[in-house]
Amino acid sequence: MIKGEGAIQISAQKLGALEEADIRLKPLTVFVGPNNTGKTYSAYLIALLFGEYGWSQYTHAYVDDRTSKKYEPIDTAISRLIEGGSANIDISTFIRDYSVDYYNDLAKLCPDWIKNYLGTTRVALDDLVVEVDIREHVERLVESSLKVAVKERLGVDKEGKSLVSVVKERDESRVFIYTEGESVQDKIPIKEIKRLVSGNIFMLIHRALFRDVRVFGAERTGIPLLYNPIRSKRAMNEEARFDDSHGPEPEKPALPYPVSSLVSTILAIRRWGDLKRRRQYAEKEPCVKKYLEYADLLEREILEGRLVLSTDDPDPFREILFEWGTDRKIPLDMTVAASMVKGLSPLVLYLRYRISPDELIIIDEPEMNLHPEAQAQLMELLTMLVNCGLNVLITTHSPYFVDHLVNLMKASRHENPEAIKDLFFLKDPDAFISQEKVSVYLFEGGRTRDILEENGFIEWETFSNVSEKVSRIFFEMDEVEDAV
Repeated sequence: MIKGEGAIQISAQKLGALEEADIRLKPLTVFVGPNNTGKTYSAYLIALLFGEYGWSQYTHAYVDDRTSKKYEPIDTAISRLIEGGSANIDISTFIRDYSVDYYNDLAKLCPDWIKNYLGTTRVALDDLVVEVDIREHVERLVESSLKVAVKERLGVDKEGKSLVSVVKERDESRVFIYTEGESVQDKIPIKEIKRLVSGNIFMLIHRALFRDVRVFGAERTGIPLLYNPIRSKRAMNEEARFDDSHGPEPEKPALPYPVSSLVSTILAIRRWGDLKRRRQYAEKEPCVKKYLEYADLLEREILEGRLVLSTDDPDPFREILFEWGTDRKIPLDMTVAASMVKGLSPLVLYLRYRISPDELIIIDEPEMNLHPEAQAQLMELLTMLVNCGLNVLITTHSPYFVDHLVNLMKASRHENPEAIKDLFFLKDPDAFISQEKVSVYLFEGGRTRDILEENGFIEWETFSNVSEKVSRIFFEMDEVEDAV
């Protein structure tokens, strides 16, 4: 989780409808504002910067000499590996010396990647400029990187020995790079060695800020239609045998990266998710144990049913089903489950099978298809996740989310949380969140504005102006009728 009072600062110009945006990313960040003002673009830009896609693209750029920043320790380590067979890089020193430059350089290059990330060629983003400031978090990056172990190798010889290995032990700052053979440069292209070494060093920096980034886009309500195998492999082979069209393969549309990533992860959970192993892991990780409990809570209090896999053991052809009801459980295919269930099922599955502390969850319009009470309940659940080590960013049009967040911040200042917990929907003081962990931004008129006031109120005219107009119309109709 983003710790301390410092926030990650992100600035962007010419991002779609946004002329200029300045955002301080905190453990809970909320974007509000009218449609088509840049909320989703900004959320996806943040996902690109801090997620796997940004790391992968930057590594490719560095290997191809397309980065403006050079990293002398990496180049020196590769030279020593080739000349002497071994080298090492102190990751703590590297982060202190280069992490700020790394994120600045990545931010400069991300405009080249964002169209592919969004799955489009038509968006006007050629003038996009992005800046990132993580200076307040460098020591936290050092601390987080020490907790990570790395073990990766590139190629093996005839005796099964690794041609190049990269190894870092947990709680150790040195990353060792070595070969067990001779003349490694004659067996593996230098470019591939550079990819292995730089990729692992950049990964340690990248995942030290956010362990992973999970995006739940608005498309998530349609993804459950892809959850289950519709036909067996045998049936598909039979269809192909009798297909005499001999036409070209239908063109497959390019999905935005966040959508394809969500689909592939959910399909992996369906095929290989092992709840028994996850529970065993949770016994060693208190936060993961909490995430399992929160998945159950989400099902019980909001979905009023349970997502289940058709078999306990991993199976590529098993199904994800929804058991509706708490007493008399009725199994339903996801294709006929309620839209609320479809929209929240990815979050349930991620909590149950995948999510770890220090990840960033981005949810575009979490209120979709939810009754107002369910919206307030979900707001409480999200703040519980933040208080249990996750980072959350949401875009929303819902006054229930925003207004109830004010309540949850006020509750965190109460001298006796237990005395007031029953006033809330989930009746759990773990949902009370410190204002220091929250930022709220209004997107309007091509700009962003921080609307969380020092007293904990949120200046939300974007909602109240509409509510007032709706009420005013009712009475003004009578005035017009009287005048006639």
